[in-house]
Amino acid sequence: MACWFRTGAFRSLFFGFGVVFCFLLAPGSVVAQPEVDTSALKNRRARSLVIQGMTQTYLKDHEEAIAYFKKALKFSPGQPTILLALADAEAARDNITSALYYARQAKEASPDEPHFSRRLPELQRTAGRLQKAAATYQTLLAEFPAHNDARLPLARLRRELNQTKEALNTYETYVDSTRHAKSEVYAEMLDLYAETGNQQRLERILQTLIDRRRNDRSYRERLVELYVNQKQYEEALSILEELVRETPGSPQLLTRLETLYNKVGRTSEAEALWDQFAEKTDDVDQLVARARSVVDKLQAGQGTPDSSDVRAARELLNQALDRDSTHLGALDLLGSLHYQSGAYASAGRVLDRALQKNPRDPHRWHRAATAHLRAGHSTRAASLAEEGLLLFPGRTELLETLGFARIRLGDAETALSHFEEGLAETRKGARRQHALLHAGMGLAQDQVGNVDSARQALDTALALAPEEPIVLRAVARHLARREIELDRALESVGPTARPGPPSKRPSRPDMPPRRSTRTLAISTGPWATIGGPSGIGGRRLIGGLPPTPFGKSWMASPNSGPELSDVPNGASSFPFPSRFDTCQSTRRGPRDHGL
Repeated sequence: MACWFRTGAFRSLFFGFGVVFCFLLAPGSVVAQPEVDTSALKNRRARSLVIQGMTQTYLKDHEEAIAYFKKALKFSPGQPTILLALADAEAARDNITSALYYARQAKEASPDEPHFSRRLPELQRTAGRLQKAAATYQTLLAEFPAHNDARLPLARLRRELNQTKEALNTYETYVDSTRHAKSEVYAEMLDLYAETGNQQRLERILQTLIDRRRNDRSYRERLVELYVNQKQYEEALSILEELVRETPGSPQLLTRLETLYNKVGRTSEAEALWDQFAEKTDDVDQLVARARSVVDKLQAGQGTPDSSDVRAARELLNQALDRDSTHLGALDLLGSLHYQSGAYASAGRVLDRALQKNPRDPHRWHRAATAHLRAGHSTRAASLAEEGLLLFPGRTELLETLGFARIRLGDAETALSHFEEGLAETRKGARRQHALLHAGMGLAQDQVGNVDSARQALDTALALAPEEPIVLRAVARHLARREIELDRALESVGPTARPGPPSKRPSRPDMPPRRSTRTLAISTGPWATIGGPSGIGGRRLIGGLPPTPFGKSWMASPNSGPELSDVPNGASSFPFPSRFDTCQSTRRGPRDHGL
Protein backbone atom coordinates (compact mmCIF):
# COMPACT_ATOMS: atom_id res chain seq x y z
CA MET A 1 0.00 0.00 0.00
CA ALA A 2 2.80 2.39 0.95
CA CYS A 3 4.55 1.62 -2.31
CA TRP A 4 1.35 2.29 -4.23
CA PHE A 5 0.88 5.61 -2.42
CA ARG A 6 4.38 6.72 -3.23
CA THR A 7 3.86 5.73 -6.83
CA GLY A 8 0.53 7.59 -6.98
CA ALA A 9 2.03 10.67 -5.39
CA PHE A 10 4.87 10.57 -7.82
CA ARG A 11 2.47 10.26 -10.73
CA SER A 12 0.41 13.20 -9.47
CA LEU A 13 3.50 15.30 -9.09
CA PHE A 14 4.74 14.29 -12.53
CA PHE A 15 1.33 15.06 -14.01
CA GLY A 16 1.31 18.47 -12.31
CA PHE A 17 4.70 19.33 -13.77
CA GLY A 18 3.49 18.25 -17.21
CA VAL A 19 0.34 20.35 -17.04
CA VAL A 20 2.21 23.47 -16.01
CA PHE A 21 4.93 22.87 -18.56
CA CYS A 22 2.36 22.52 -21.34
CA PHE A 23 0.56 25.65 -20.18
CA LEU A 24 3.72 27.67 -20.16
CA LEU A 25 4.71 26.53 -23.63
CA ALA A 26 1.23 26.68 -25.13
CA PRO A 27 1.29 28.76 -28.33
CA GLY A 28 -0.72 31.95 -28.29
CA SER A 29 -0.72 32.24 -24.50
CA VAL A 30 -1.07 35.89 -23.61
CA VAL A 31 -1.03 35.52 -19.84
CA ALA A 32 2.28 36.40 -18.20
CA GLN A 33 3.46 33.51 -16.08
CA PRO A 34 5.34 33.88 -12.80
CA GLU A 35 9.00 32.98 -12.99
CA VAL A 36 8.86 30.16 -10.45
CA ASP A 37 11.73 27.70 -10.20
CA THR A 38 10.30 24.69 -8.37
CA SER A 39 13.63 22.87 -8.46
CA ALA A 40 14.65 24.84 -5.36
CA LEU A 41 11.76 23.33 -3.41
CA LYS A 42 13.05 20.28 -1.57
CA ASN A 43 9.77 19.55 0.16
CA ARG A 44 7.72 17.41 -2.18
CA ARG A 45 4.39 18.58 -0.75
CA ALA A 46 5.37 22.22 -1.15
CA ARG A 47 6.44 21.58 -4.71
CA SER A 48 3.13 19.93 -5.54
CA LEU A 49 1.19 22.84 -4.05
CA VAL A 50 3.24 25.39 -5.97
CA ILE A 51 2.57 23.56 -9.22
CA GLN A 52 -1.15 23.55 -8.50
CA GLY A 53 -0.95 27.25 -7.68
CA MET A 54 0.82 27.95 -10.95
CA THR A 55 -1.92 26.09 -12.79
CA GLN A 56 -4.56 28.26 -11.12
CA THR A 57 -2.55 31.35 -12.00
CA TYR A 58 -2.64 30.34 -15.64
CA LEU A 59 -6.40 29.90 -15.36
CA LYS A 60 -6.56 33.43 -13.85
CA ASP A 61 -7.98 32.13 -10.60
CA HIS A 62 -5.54 34.15 -8.55
CA GLU A 63 -7.32 33.75 -5.20
CA GLU A 64 -7.13 29.98 -5.51
CA ALA A 65 -3.48 30.26 -6.55
CA ILE A 66 -2.69 32.35 -3.48
CA ALA A 67 -4.32 29.73 -1.27
CA TYR A 68 -2.07 27.02 -2.76
CA PHE A 69 1.05 29.19 -2.41
CA LYS A 70 0.29 29.99 1.24
CA LYS A 71 -0.17 26.28 1.99
CA ALA A 72 3.15 25.60 0.27
CA LEU A 73 4.79 28.28 2.40
CA LYS A 74 3.78 26.35 5.52
CA PHE A 75 5.77 23.37 4.28
CA SER A 76 8.75 25.53 3.20
CA PRO A 77 8.76 28.69 5.35
CA GLY A 78 10.72 31.67 3.97
CA GLN A 79 11.22 30.01 0.59
CA PRO A 80 11.91 32.92 -1.86
CA THR A 81 10.46 30.99 -4.80
CA ILE A 82 7.09 30.72 -3.08
CA LEU A 83 7.25 34.32 -1.86
CA LEU A 84 7.84 35.55 -5.42
CA ALA A 85 4.92 33.46 -6.64
CA LEU A 86 2.74 35.05 -3.96
CA ALA A 87 3.93 38.53 -4.99
CA ASP A 88 3.02 37.87 -8.61
CA ALA A 89 -0.39 36.46 -7.73
CA GLU A 90 -1.23 39.41 -5.48
CA ALA A 91 -0.10 41.83 -8.19
CA ALA A 92 -2.29 40.02 -10.72
CA ARG A 93 -5.35 40.86 -8.66
CA ASP A 94 -4.14 44.45 -8.16
CA ASN A 95 -3.30 44.00 -4.50
CA ILE A 96 -0.03 45.90 -4.82
CA THR A 97 0.47 46.39 -1.08
CA SER A 98 0.54 42.64 -0.43
CA ALA A 99 2.60 42.10 -3.59
CA LEU A 100 5.23 44.54 -2.35
CA TYR A 101 5.26 42.83 1.05
CA TYR A 102 5.97 39.40 -0.43
CA ALA A 103 8.54 40.83 -2.86
CA ARG A 104 10.46 42.35 0.06
CA GLN A 105 10.23 39.05 1.91
CA ALA A 106 11.67 37.23 -1.11
CA LYS A 107 14.55 39.74 -1.38
CA GLU A 108 15.37 39.42 2.32
CA ALA A 109 15.10 35.62 2.21
CA SER A 110 17.79 35.37 -0.47
CA PRO A 111 19.99 38.49 -0.33
CA ASP A 112 22.76 36.85 -2.33
CA GLU A 113 20.56 36.13 -5.36
CA PRO A 114 19.78 39.18 -7.57
CA HIS A 115 16.96 37.28 -9.24
CA PHE A 116 14.86 37.51 -6.08
CA SER A 117 15.55 41.25 -5.74
CA ARG A 118 14.39 42.34 -9.21
CA ARG A 119 10.67 41.91 -8.61
CA LEU A 120 10.58 44.55 -5.88
CA PRO A 121 11.49 47.59 -8.05
CA GLU A 122 9.21 46.33 -10.81
CA LEU A 123 6.28 46.32 -8.39
CA GLN A 124 7.29 49.70 -6.99
CA ARG A 125 7.13 51.08 -10.49
CA THR A 126 3.72 49.48 -11.01
CA ALA A 127 2.57 51.17 -7.81
CA GLY A 128 3.69 54.53 -9.19
CA ARG A 129 6.61 54.88 -6.78
CA LEU A 130 9.06 55.74 -9.53
CA GLN A 131 11.71 57.41 -7.39
CA LYS A 132 11.63 54.53 -4.93
CA ALA A 133 11.92 52.02 -7.77
CA ALA A 134 14.92 53.86 -9.21
CA ALA A 135 16.62 53.86 -5.81
CA THR A 136 15.96 50.12 -5.42
CA TYR A 137 17.47 49.42 -8.85
CA GLN A 138 20.53 51.49 -7.93
CA THR A 139 20.97 49.54 -4.69
CA LEU A 140 20.61 46.28 -6.58
CA LEU A 141 23.26 47.29 -9.13
CA ALA A 142 25.57 48.49 -6.37
CA GLU A 143 25.34 45.05 -4.76
CA PHE A 144 25.46 43.14 -8.06
CA PRO A 145 27.30 45.29 -10.67
CA ALA A 146 27.32 42.43 -13.17
CA HIS A 147 23.54 42.02 -13.05
CA ASN A 148 22.93 43.81 -16.34
CA ASP A 149 19.28 42.77 -16.55
CA ALA A 150 18.45 45.47 -14.00
CA ARG A 151 20.29 48.18 -15.93
CA LEU A 152 17.90 48.53 -18.87
CA PRO A 153 14.74 48.94 -16.75
CA LEU A 154 16.62 51.51 -14.67
CA ALA A 155 17.56 53.43 -17.83
CA ARG A 156 13.94 53.42 -18.99
CA LEU A 157 12.76 54.46 -15.55
CA ARG A 158 15.17 57.40 -15.51
CA ARG A 159 13.96 58.37 -18.95
CA GLU A 160 10.40 58.34 -17.63
CA LEU A 161 11.54 60.56 -14.75
CA ASN A 162 13.05 63.02 -17.28
CA GLN A 163 16.53 62.32 -15.92
CA THR A 164 17.98 62.46 -19.42
CA LYS A 165 21.67 62.57 -18.54
CA GLU A 166 21.43 59.76 -15.99
CA ALA A 167 19.28 57.71 -18.35
CA LEU A 168 21.80 58.04 -21.19
CA ASN A 169 24.69 57.06 -18.91
CA THR A 170 22.75 53.96 -17.84
CA TYR A 171 21.86 53.11 -21.45
CA GLU A 172 25.51 53.46 -22.49
CA THR A 173 26.66 51.19 -19.66
CA TYR A 174 24.01 48.65 -20.60
CA VAL A 175 25.01 48.66 -24.27
CA ASP A 176 28.69 48.36 -23.43
CA SER A 177 27.97 45.43 -21.09
CA THR A 178 25.71 43.58 -23.52
CA ARG A 179 26.99 41.43 -26.32
CA HIS A 180 24.21 42.41 -28.72
CA ALA A 181 21.72 45.04 -27.52
CA LYS A 182 18.40 45.12 -29.34
CA SER A 183 17.75 47.79 -31.95
CA GLU A 184 14.87 49.18 -29.91
CA VAL A 185 17.36 50.14 -27.20
CA TYR A 186 19.34 52.23 -29.68
CA ALA A 187 16.09 53.78 -30.91
CA GLU A 188 15.31 54.86 -27.34
CA MET A 189 18.80 56.33 -27.01
CA LEU A 190 18.34 58.15 -30.31
CA ASP A 191 15.35 60.08 -29.00
CA LEU A 192 17.24 61.05 -25.85
CA TYR A 193 20.31 62.24 -27.73
CA ALA A 194 18.04 64.25 -30.02
CA GLU A 195 16.76 66.03 -26.89
CA THR A 196 20.25 66.79 -25.62
CA GLY A 197 21.56 68.02 -28.96
CA ASN A 198 24.68 65.85 -28.71
CA GLN A 199 25.17 65.57 -32.46
CA GLN A 200 28.29 63.42 -32.26
CA ARG A 201 26.53 60.74 -30.22
CA LEU A 202 23.41 61.19 -32.33
CA GLU A 203 25.40 60.43 -35.47
CA ARG A 204 26.92 57.33 -33.87
CA ILE A 205 23.52 55.97 -32.82
CA LEU A 206 22.05 56.69 -36.26
CA GLN A 207 24.91 54.84 -37.94
CA THR A 208 24.31 51.87 -35.66
CA LEU A 209 20.60 51.82 -36.44
CA ILE A 210 21.28 52.15 -40.17
CA ASP A 211 23.56 49.12 -39.98
CA ARG A 212 20.97 47.19 -37.98
CA ARG A 213 17.87 48.26 -39.93
CA ARG A 214 19.02 48.95 -43.45
CA ASN A 215 15.52 48.74 -44.87
CA ASP A 216 14.21 51.46 -42.56
CA ARG A 217 14.83 54.65 -44.56
CA SER A 218 13.81 56.93 -41.72
CA TYR A 219 17.20 56.63 -40.01
CA ARG A 220 19.07 57.60 -43.17
CA GLU A 221 16.69 60.49 -43.66
CA ARG A 222 17.39 61.68 -40.11
CA LEU A 223 21.11 61.40 -40.76
CA VAL A 224 20.64 63.59 -43.83
CA GLU A 225 18.94 66.21 -41.64
CA LEU A 226 21.80 65.99 -39.15
CA TYR A 227 24.42 66.51 -41.86
CA VAL A 228 22.48 69.44 -43.31
CA ASN A 229 22.31 71.07 -39.87
CA GLN A 230 26.06 70.57 -39.55
CA LYS A 231 26.53 72.00 -43.08
CA GLN A 232 28.05 68.70 -44.20
CA TYR A 233 26.22 68.96 -47.51
CA GLU A 234 28.30 66.48 -49.48
CA GLU A 235 27.74 63.74 -46.90
CA ALA A 236 24.03 64.55 -46.91
CA LEU A 237 23.92 64.47 -50.71
CA SER A 238 25.64 61.09 -50.83
CA ILE A 239 22.96 59.51 -48.63
CA LEU A 240 20.09 61.35 -50.31
CA GLU A 241 21.20 60.33 -53.80
CA GLU A 242 21.33 56.74 -52.60
CA LEU A 243 17.79 57.03 -51.24
CA VAL A 244 16.54 58.51 -54.52
CA ARG A 245 18.14 55.66 -56.47
CA GLU A 246 16.32 53.18 -54.24
CA THR A 247 12.96 54.96 -54.54
CA PRO A 248 13.09 57.07 -57.71
CA GLY A 249 9.39 57.87 -57.58
CA SER A 250 9.39 59.59 -54.18
CA PRO A 251 8.50 63.27 -54.67
CA GLN A 252 9.49 64.12 -51.08
CA LEU A 253 13.03 62.81 -51.57
CA LEU A 254 13.33 64.53 -54.94
CA THR A 255 12.27 67.82 -53.39
CA ARG A 256 14.94 67.52 -50.69
CA LEU A 257 17.57 66.55 -53.25
CA GLU A 258 16.62 69.53 -55.41
CA THR A 259 16.94 71.85 -52.39
CA LEU A 260 20.38 70.48 -51.52
CA TYR A 261 21.59 70.75 -55.12
CA ASN A 262 20.61 74.41 -55.14
CA LYS A 263 22.25 74.98 -51.76
CA VAL A 264 25.63 73.70 -52.94
CA GLY A 265 25.39 75.52 -56.27
CA ARG A 266 24.61 72.51 -58.46
CA THR A 267 21.71 74.36 -60.06
CA SER A 268 21.88 72.60 -63.41
CA GLU A 269 21.39 69.24 -61.71
CA ALA A 270 18.54 70.69 -59.68
CA GLU A 271 16.84 72.04 -62.80
CA ALA A 272 17.25 68.77 -64.66
CA LEU A 273 16.02 66.67 -61.77
CA TRP A 274 12.31 67.01 -62.44
CA ASP A 275 12.71 66.80 -66.20
CA GLN A 276 14.49 63.49 -65.73
CA PHE A 277 11.80 62.41 -63.31
CA ALA A 278 9.03 63.24 -65.78
CA GLU A 279 10.86 61.49 -68.62
CA LYS A 280 11.36 58.34 -66.59
CA THR A 281 7.91 58.42 -65.06
CA ASP A 282 5.06 57.02 -67.08
CA ASP A 283 2.91 56.80 -63.99
CA VAL A 284 0.55 59.77 -63.82
CA ASP A 285 -0.04 59.10 -60.13
CA GLN A 286 3.61 59.85 -59.38
CA LEU A 287 3.41 63.19 -61.16
CA VAL A 288 0.33 64.08 -59.15
CA ALA A 289 2.00 62.92 -55.93
CA ARG A 290 4.93 65.25 -56.60
CA ALA A 291 2.56 68.17 -57.18
CA ARG A 292 0.62 67.31 -54.06
CA SER A 293 3.78 67.42 -51.94
CA VAL A 294 4.33 71.00 -53.12
CA VAL A 295 0.77 71.95 -52.19
CA ASP A 296 1.21 70.37 -48.77
CA LYS A 297 4.30 72.52 -48.20
CA LEU A 298 2.42 75.65 -49.24
CA GLN A 299 -0.48 74.88 -46.95
CA ALA A 300 2.03 74.49 -44.12
CA GLY A 301 3.13 78.07 -44.80
CA GLN A 302 6.32 77.18 -46.66
CA GLY A 303 5.83 79.23 -49.81
CA THR A 304 3.65 81.66 -51.73
CA PRO A 305 1.11 81.19 -54.55
CA ASP A 306 3.46 82.77 -57.07
CA SER A 307 6.54 80.78 -56.09
CA SER A 308 8.54 78.63 -58.47
CA ASP A 309 7.31 75.59 -56.54
CA VAL A 310 3.71 76.40 -57.47
CA ARG A 311 4.64 76.89 -61.10
CA ALA A 312 6.47 73.57 -61.04
CA ALA A 313 3.44 71.90 -59.47
CA ARG A 314 1.18 73.29 -62.18
CA GLU A 315 3.59 72.05 -64.84
CA LEU A 316 3.62 68.57 -63.33
CA LEU A 317 -0.17 68.52 -63.23
CA ASN A 318 -0.38 69.69 -66.82
CA GLN A 319 2.03 66.91 -67.81
CA ALA A 320 -0.16 64.44 -65.94
CA LEU A 321 -3.28 65.70 -67.71
CA ASP A 322 -1.51 65.54 -71.07
CA ARG A 323 -1.13 61.82 -70.44
CA ASP A 324 -4.54 61.34 -68.86
CA SER A 325 -6.94 64.22 -69.41
CA THR A 326 -9.50 62.79 -66.99
CA HIS A 327 -7.20 61.99 -64.05
CA LEU A 328 -9.35 62.99 -61.10
CA GLY A 329 -6.54 63.70 -58.65
CA ALA A 330 -4.77 65.97 -61.13
CA LEU A 331 -7.98 67.87 -61.92
CA ASP A 332 -8.85 68.39 -58.26
CA LEU A 333 -5.35 69.54 -57.39
CA LEU A 334 -4.99 71.85 -60.39
CA GLY A 335 -8.34 73.41 -59.53
CA SER A 336 -7.05 74.01 -56.02
CA LEU A 337 -3.87 75.67 -57.24
CA HIS A 338 -5.81 77.95 -59.61
CA TYR A 339 -8.20 78.90 -56.84
CA GLN A 340 -5.51 79.65 -54.27
CA SER A 341 -3.70 81.82 -56.82
CA GLY A 342 -6.85 83.84 -57.47
CA ALA A 343 -7.59 82.34 -60.90
CA TYR A 344 -11.17 81.51 -59.95
CA ALA A 345 -12.52 81.18 -63.49
CA SER A 346 -9.75 78.71 -64.36
CA ALA A 347 -10.44 76.83 -61.15
CA GLY A 348 -14.11 76.58 -62.07
CA ARG A 349 -13.35 75.24 -65.55
CA VAL A 350 -10.98 72.57 -64.23
CA LEU A 351 -13.40 71.52 -61.50
CA ASP A 352 -16.16 71.24 -64.10
CA ARG A 353 -14.00 68.62 -65.81
CA ALA A 354 -13.52 66.85 -62.48
CA LEU A 355 -17.28 66.73 -62.04
CA GLN A 356 -17.68 65.16 -65.46
CA LYS A 357 -15.23 62.46 -64.39
CA ASN A 358 -16.83 61.79 -61.01
CA PRO A 359 -20.06 63.54 -60.01
CA ARG A 360 -20.56 61.27 -56.99
CA ASP A 361 -18.88 63.58 -54.50
CA PRO A 362 -20.95 66.36 -52.91
CA HIS A 363 -17.85 68.24 -51.81
CA ARG A 364 -16.66 68.49 -55.41
CA TRP A 365 -19.99 70.06 -56.42
CA HIS A 366 -19.59 72.55 -53.61
CA ARG A 367 -16.03 73.46 -54.57
CA ALA A 368 -16.89 73.92 -58.24
CA ALA A 369 -19.90 76.10 -57.41
CA THR A 370 -17.84 78.19 -55.00
CA ALA A 371 -15.12 78.76 -57.61
CA HIS A 372 -17.65 80.00 -60.17
CA LEU A 373 -19.28 82.19 -57.53
CA ARG A 374 -15.95 83.74 -56.63
CA ALA A 375 -15.26 84.35 -60.32
CA GLY A 376 -18.53 86.27 -60.64
CA HIS A 377 -20.33 83.53 -62.56
CA SER A 378 -23.36 83.51 -60.28
CA THR A 379 -25.70 81.80 -62.73
CA ARG A 380 -23.26 78.94 -63.29
CA ALA A 381 -22.67 78.67 -59.52
CA ALA A 382 -26.39 78.43 -58.84
CA SER A 383 -26.81 75.85 -61.59
CA LEU A 384 -24.03 73.65 -60.18
CA ALA A 385 -25.39 73.89 -56.64
CA GLU A 386 -28.86 72.93 -57.87
CA GLU A 387 -27.50 69.96 -59.83
CA GLY A 388 -25.56 68.84 -56.80
CA LEU A 389 -28.68 69.04 -54.66
CA LEU A 390 -30.53 66.80 -57.10
CA LEU A 391 -27.90 64.13 -56.45
CA PHE A 392 -27.41 64.93 -52.77
CA PRO A 393 -30.62 66.41 -51.38
CA GLY A 394 -30.30 68.42 -48.19
CA ARG A 395 -26.52 68.94 -48.33
CA THR A 396 -26.01 71.99 -46.16
CA GLU A 397 -22.93 73.35 -47.93
CA LEU A 398 -24.71 73.23 -51.29
CA LEU A 399 -27.82 74.93 -49.89
CA GLU A 400 -25.61 77.61 -48.36
CA THR A 401 -23.74 78.25 -51.62
CA LEU A 402 -26.99 78.29 -53.60
CA GLY A 403 -28.47 80.78 -51.17
CA PHE A 404 -25.57 83.20 -51.56
CA ALA A 405 -25.68 82.78 -55.33
CA ARG A 406 -29.37 83.67 -55.33
CA ILE A 407 -28.68 86.76 -53.24
CA ARG A 408 -26.14 87.86 -55.78
CA LEU A 409 -28.60 87.26 -58.59
CA GLY A 410 -31.13 89.44 -56.75
CA ASP A 411 -33.47 86.58 -55.87
CA ALA A 412 -33.52 87.04 -52.11
CA GLU A 413 -36.87 85.30 -51.59
CA THR A 414 -35.55 82.07 -53.08
CA ALA A 415 -32.30 82.50 -51.15
CA LEU A 416 -34.27 82.63 -47.91
CA SER A 417 -35.89 79.29 -48.64
CA HIS A 418 -32.47 77.70 -49.25
CA PHE A 419 -31.07 79.08 -45.99
CA GLU A 420 -34.14 77.91 -44.08
CA GLU A 421 -33.81 74.42 -45.57
CA GLY A 422 -30.13 74.44 -44.68
CA LEU A 423 -30.95 75.27 -41.06
CA ALA A 424 -33.44 72.41 -40.95
CA GLU A 425 -30.78 70.00 -42.27
CA THR A 426 -27.95 71.15 -39.97
CA ARG A 427 -27.33 69.22 -36.77
CA LYS A 428 -27.85 71.12 -33.53
CA GLY A 429 -24.24 71.14 -32.39
CA ALA A 430 -22.84 72.73 -35.57
CA ARG A 431 -22.71 76.29 -34.21
CA ARG A 432 -20.56 77.73 -36.98
CA GLN A 433 -22.75 76.25 -39.71
CA HIS A 434 -25.86 77.66 -38.04
CA ALA A 435 -24.15 81.03 -37.75
CA LEU A 436 -23.28 81.14 -41.46
CA LEU A 437 -26.81 80.23 -42.49
CA HIS A 438 -28.28 82.88 -40.19
CA ALA A 439 -25.84 85.41 -41.64
CA GLY A 440 -27.06 84.51 -45.13
CA MET A 441 -30.67 84.87 -43.98
CA GLY A 442 -29.85 88.28 -42.55
CA LEU A 443 -28.43 89.44 -45.88
CA ALA A 444 -31.42 88.06 -47.78
CA GLN A 445 -33.91 89.70 -45.40
CA ASP A 446 -31.95 92.92 -45.72
CA GLN A 447 -32.19 92.75 -49.51
CA VAL A 448 -35.98 92.42 -49.47
CA GLY A 449 -36.28 95.24 -46.92
CA ASN A 450 -37.17 93.25 -43.80
CA VAL A 451 -34.86 95.22 -41.53
CA ASP A 452 -36.07 93.77 -38.24
CA SER A 453 -35.85 90.20 -39.50
CA ALA A 454 -32.39 90.90 -40.91
CA ARG A 455 -31.23 92.32 -37.58
CA GLN A 456 -32.66 89.36 -35.69
CA ALA A 457 -30.95 86.83 -37.98
CA LEU A 458 -27.61 88.63 -37.76
CA ASP A 459 -27.88 88.93 -33.98
CA THR A 460 -28.43 85.16 -33.85
CA ALA A 461 -25.39 84.63 -36.07
CA LEU A 462 -23.29 86.85 -33.79
CA ALA A 463 -24.46 84.99 -30.70
CA LEU A 464 -23.50 81.66 -32.26
CA ALA A 465 -20.12 82.74 -33.67
CA PRO A 466 -19.07 86.15 -32.30
CA GLU A 467 -15.57 85.91 -33.78
CA GLU A 468 -16.52 84.45 -37.17
CA PRO A 469 -15.24 86.80 -39.92
CA ILE A 470 -18.05 85.91 -42.32
CA VAL A 471 -20.66 86.89 -39.74
CA LEU A 472 -18.85 90.11 -38.85
CA ARG A 473 -18.60 91.17 -42.48
CA ALA A 474 -22.30 90.39 -42.97
CA VAL A 475 -23.12 92.73 -40.10
CA ALA A 476 -21.01 95.50 -41.62
CA ARG A 477 -22.73 95.06 -44.99
CA HIS A 478 -26.13 95.19 -43.36
CA LEU A 479 -25.26 98.42 -41.58
CA ALA A 480 -23.94 99.91 -44.81
CA ARG A 481 -27.24 99.24 -46.58
CA ARG A 482 -29.26 101.10 -43.96
CA GLU A 483 -28.71 104.83 -44.22
CA ILE A 484 -29.90 105.30 -40.66
CA GLU A 485 -26.98 103.11 -39.52
CA LEU A 486 -24.39 104.69 -41.79
CA ASP A 487 -22.42 106.30 -38.97
CA ARG A 488 -22.06 102.94 -37.27
CA ALA A 489 -20.97 101.38 -40.52
CA LEU A 490 -18.28 104.04 -40.86
CA GLU A 491 -17.02 103.18 -37.38
CA SER A 492 -16.64 99.59 -38.49
CA VAL A 493 -13.57 100.51 -40.52
CA GLY A 494 -11.87 102.54 -37.81
CA PRO A 495 -11.00 106.21 -37.41
CA THR A 496 -8.95 106.37 -40.60
CA ALA A 497 -12.10 105.82 -42.65
CA ARG A 498 -13.86 108.95 -41.43
CA PRO A 499 -14.22 111.70 -44.02
CA GLY A 500 -12.03 114.69 -43.40
CA PRO A 501 -9.16 116.70 -44.82
CA PRO A 502 -6.55 114.36 -46.27
CA SER A 503 -3.79 116.07 -44.31
CA LYS A 504 -5.47 115.23 -41.00
CA ARG A 505 -6.06 111.59 -41.73
CA PRO A 506 -3.40 109.35 -40.20
CA SER A 507 -1.29 107.49 -42.70
CA ARG A 508 -1.58 103.71 -42.45
CA PRO A 509 0.02 101.49 -45.04
CA ASP A 510 -2.50 98.74 -44.37
CA MET A 511 -5.50 100.92 -45.25
CA PRO A 512 -6.75 101.34 -48.83
CA PRO A 513 -7.36 104.76 -50.35
CA ARG A 514 -10.56 106.40 -49.19
CA ARG A 515 -13.60 105.37 -51.17
CA SER A 516 -17.32 105.82 -50.80
CA THR A 517 -18.79 105.25 -47.35
CA ARG A 518 -20.76 102.31 -48.70
CA THR A 519 -17.66 100.65 -50.13
CA LEU A 520 -15.70 101.35 -46.95
CA ALA A 521 -18.33 99.70 -44.81
CA ILE A 522 -18.31 96.44 -46.72
CA SER A 523 -14.53 96.17 -46.67
CA THR A 524 -14.39 96.09 -42.89
CA GLY A 525 -10.99 95.01 -41.66
CA PRO A 526 -9.76 93.17 -38.57
CA TRP A 527 -9.16 96.47 -36.71
CA ALA A 528 -12.77 97.57 -36.95
CA THR A 529 -15.27 98.32 -34.20
CA ILE A 530 -18.98 98.73 -34.67
CA GLY A 531 -20.07 101.25 -32.05
CA GLY A 532 -23.39 101.55 -30.32
CA PRO A 533 -25.43 99.48 -27.93
CA SER A 534 -25.47 95.72 -27.57
CA GLY A 535 -26.53 93.54 -30.45
CA ILE A 536 -25.42 94.33 -34.00
CA GLY A 537 -24.21 97.79 -33.08
CA GLY A 538 -22.19 96.75 -30.06
CA ARG A 539 -19.93 93.91 -31.26
CA ARG A 540 -16.22 94.31 -31.66
CA LEU A 541 -15.04 93.12 -35.04
CA ILE A 542 -11.51 92.19 -34.10
CA GLY A 543 -9.27 89.27 -34.94
CA GLY A 544 -10.47 85.98 -36.23
CA LEU A 545 -9.28 86.60 -39.77
CA PRO A 546 -7.33 83.47 -40.63
CA PRO A 547 -4.64 83.46 -43.32
CA THR A 548 -5.14 81.44 -46.44
CA PRO A 549 -3.07 78.26 -46.74
CA PHE A 550 -0.55 80.28 -48.76
CA GLY A 551 -0.08 82.88 -46.05
CA LYS A 552 -1.93 85.83 -47.64
CA SER A 553 -4.70 87.74 -45.93
CA TRP A 554 -7.96 85.86 -46.21
CA MET A 555 -9.85 88.98 -47.26
CA ALA A 556 -10.06 89.76 -50.93
CA SER A 557 -8.44 92.87 -52.25
CA PRO A 558 -10.84 95.85 -52.30
CA ASN A 559 -10.68 95.70 -56.07
CA SER A 560 -11.13 91.95 -56.45
CA GLY A 561 -14.40 90.59 -57.74
CA PRO A 562 -17.12 92.70 -59.36
CA GLU A 563 -17.33 96.36 -58.41
CA LEU A 564 -20.45 97.38 -56.56
CA SER A 565 -21.69 99.38 -59.50
CA ASP A 566 -21.48 96.27 -61.68
CA VAL A 567 -23.50 94.04 -59.37
CA PRO A 568 -27.22 94.02 -60.10
CA ASN A 569 -30.03 94.17 -57.60
CA GLY A 570 -28.17 94.89 -54.42
CA ALA A 571 -25.56 92.21 -54.83
CA SER A 572 -23.27 94.17 -52.56
CA SER A 573 -24.73 92.11 -49.77
CA PHE A 574 -23.30 88.92 -51.22
CA PRO A 575 -20.42 87.53 -49.17
CA PHE A 576 -17.83 86.64 -51.79
CA PRO A 577 -16.31 83.20 -51.07
CA SER A 578 -12.57 83.38 -50.76
CA ARG A 579 -11.23 79.86 -50.30
CA PHE A 580 -11.98 76.19 -50.01
CA ASP A 581 -10.12 72.96 -49.49
CA THR A 582 -9.69 71.17 -52.80
CA CYS A 583 -6.50 69.21 -52.37
CA GLN A 584 -8.36 65.98 -51.84
CA SER A 585 -11.95 65.30 -52.64
CA THR A 586 -12.49 63.48 -49.38
CA ARG A 587 -11.27 66.31 -47.18
CA ARG A 588 -13.56 69.02 -45.87
CA GLY A 589 -12.10 72.29 -44.70
CA PRO A 590 -13.88 75.33 -43.28
CA ARG A 591 -15.97 77.21 -45.78
CA ASP A 592 -15.21 80.89 -46.16
CA HIS A 593 -17.50 83.15 -48.13
CA GLY A 594 -15.12 86.07 -47.91
CA LEU A 595 -17.37 88.45 -46.09
